[in-house]
Amino acid sequence: MGTHRMFSQKILSSAKFLKMPERVQMLYVQLGMNADDDGVVEAFTITRMVGGTEDDLRILEEKELIRILNDDLVVFILDWREHNSIRADK
Repeated sequence: MGTHRMFSQKILSSAKFLKMPERVQMLYVQLGMNADDDGVVEAFTITRMVGGTEDDLRILEEKELIRILNDDLVVFILDWREHNSIRADK
């Protein structure tokens, strides 16, 4: 797992993101901070760490921010490349 992560301002300042409850927003950020280099993370412990529930993960999935991959709550962050890519002109 990498130790440096970026987040796209485009996504974190979008109405879709900001209309979610703050706990769900925090869950998304923590999932991103703890994901591997491909954007995959075991969400169960992260969800508990922020005081969230499986319903919070379902909200993120409904908003098309994550995809839940299995019953063990392994998730993929759908905008991973958007968050962690640097434009060629930078």
